[in-house]
Amino acid sequence: MIPAGAAAFGIPFAVAALAVFPGLYDPTMMSRLAVYPALGAALLLAGRGAVGRNHILAGVLTALVPMLWLFVPGSPLPGIPQAVRWASFGMMTAGFGGTVARWGFRNHLRGLAWSAVLFSLHMTVFGPDSLSGNPNRTGMLLALGIVAAAAERRRATALVQAGLILPGMVVSGFRASWLAAALGLLILAAGRRGKSPSPGPLIAVMAAVQIAFCLLPGNLRTGFPTLGLRATIWRTAGNMFLETFPMGTGTGRARLSVFTRGGDELQLPAGPEKRVDFLHSEPLELITGSGAVGVVLSALFILWVFRSRRDPLSAALLCCFWVLFTTDLPLATPLGALPAALVLGGCLAPGPGTRVPAAVPLVLLGGSLYWGITVTAGYRAMAAGSGNPEKAAEACRLIPFEERAWLQAGWCRLRSGHLLEASRYSAGFIRMYPGYHGGWELEGAIRGALGRDAGAASAWRRAFMLAPSGLNERLIYALNGVPGAESSGDTLRAMGEALAMDVPWMESFPGTGTESYPEIARRILSLAENLLETNPGLAGELFFRAVVTAQSAPDPGKARFMGDARLLYGKYSSLIPGDREKLESIIGLR
Repeated sequence: MIPAGAAAFGIPFAVAALAVFPGLYDPTMMSRLAVYPALGAALLLAGRGAVGRNHILAGVLTALVPMLWLFVPGSPLPGIPQAVRWASFGMMTAGFGGTVARWGFRNHLRGLAWSAVLFSLHMTVFGPDSLSGNPNRTGMLLALGIVAAAAERRRATALVQAGLILPGMVVSGFRASWLAAALGLLILAAGRRGKSPSPGPLIAVMAAVQIAFCLLPGNLRTGFPTLGLRATIWRTAGNMFLETFPMGTGTGRARLSVFTRGGDELQLPAGPEKRVDFLHSEPLELITGSGAVGVVLSALFILWVFRSRRDPLSAALLCCFWVLFTTDLPLATPLGALPAALVLGGCLAPGPGTRVPAAVPLVLLGGSLYWGITVTAGYRAMAAGSGNPEKAAEACRLIPFEERAWLQAGWCRLRSGHLLEASRYSAGFIRMYPGYHGGWELEGAIRGALGRDAGAASAWRRAFMLAPSGLNERLIYALNGVPGAESSGDTLRAMGEALAMDVPWMESFPGTGTESYPEIARRILSLAENLLETNPGLAGELFFRAVVTAQSAPDPGKARFMGDARLLYGKYSSLIPGDREKLESIIGLR
């Protein structure tokens, strides 16, 4: 028979692992967002009879602060999923505090270890991301699972569990989980030799090392590419924290800005159409979002650790937890949140026990079920919305916090000719995520279709300045931003530098024919005219590039352009780089 404590962890984890509903956009994460709060409410219901007051206070603060900080000036919508995750994690922590008091911590750890064994076997057989969607999401489970296995009093069981968890850790390739597990095992081994370190000072030292690593110059972090990338994210978030102190950015807002503010160091490794839009550190997410209050909550947590149990097992689990909690996204899905909450519920001082009225978790469970049904329906509509304007609109109504639904709905309405509706969805996206180039690309296309040429050019220029430098479409943004190029000198110079390059237009943009070259050349020439006084050298390069581009065009477009180029040649003759005689021959002056 399965011990009740093992079932208290194993059953909710099994529900989270199997919550992959068909027909959902990004099902592994979004399905689990749907069940996230229900799992927290169910655990609170199960443990309500003996929840420590410290755990209740931690759960309330973890839920309340992110919810209140949704209403820091700006749109609250983008932060809703993050607030739901924190609230769910708070319920899980309080719930496990009660179930541990009722059924014992070691029984819960057996459920954790066997859950890690089963998930590791699945990863080994079917692939590291077959069920998790991202092998990193299993890092907290596997690392804590192997520490829990090592703490098992039956040696044969411990060896079997550890031997079955290890292959999953290796297959995942997630080095932070390896480091976390190694640290936990070392602390456990030291404890067995009578040298049990206190977790509080260890966690304080790890926090200091992490901060110091972020302050290292970039060239000293090249030997640690993944951590180096994370350090860039953390430094970017730190700058945002300082800029918005003491209030903070608001819940969930920092994730929407870190990508564009991090520059090419973040944008290029992510890929041209991907976004690094999480901070990869749960405490930093809370601190950046809620400012001074987040700092106080973090300090209270560290104090709680210092005043809690100091046995080797608790120290090992807490330090293992801390490594992943501060360097990854364990709360992204319940797969990481459940083992993290178990450690907090079982290792930290609970305080005097109290009984939570059944009505509280039951009401929360009812609201969670409504959330789950709504989120599932919303993402299902989004999955069907790419060519269906009605489904795209339904997704925006059901999951208004999902910025990608607004972008999808805008393009759907634009393609179907409903321009004003498209404009409404575009504006909704930009309100939530003004720093993403895709929203301004949509806005530029809509304004152009409405005949608002100046407004369209302005939107295209904004898209150009926000786009990653490795994105091919950035050149299209620059071309479309040329008409009436009233903009700052920095923007025009950046556009000029991009368009002065030797661009193989047909290779870079399949479907672009030579018949479009005269128009491309004309726009490049128009930009050269705008830069002639402020940046004559760059203007000369653009004139040269415009002529070379038009050379490959068919007549009559080519002939008309060359006629215009001959008239303007006198202004550019002394600025043209390279073979001037060849250029004069191309435009018909020789």
